[in-house]
Amino acid sequence: MSPRTLVIIVCLAQVLVQVGAFVWPALLPEMIELWGLSNSEAGWITAMFYGAYIVLVPILVTLTDRIICL
Repeated sequence: MSPRTLVIIVCLAQVLVQVGAFVWPALLPEMIELWGLSNSEAGWITAMFYGAYIVLVPILVTLTDRIICL
């Protein structure tokens, strides 16, 4: 596999991973109605999701940089 192809695949994978994380705000109004959430409950879910994201990403990225793929 050429380096260019590998870079394209990694970039595409990164975009797909981020879509899952950052599509929540766009879906929130529908989820509030579907799940019968109050604004407070929706805010807590959003805060917990992004709080966990902020805390865990630096840890997980550090781990992936240390693991050698064979």
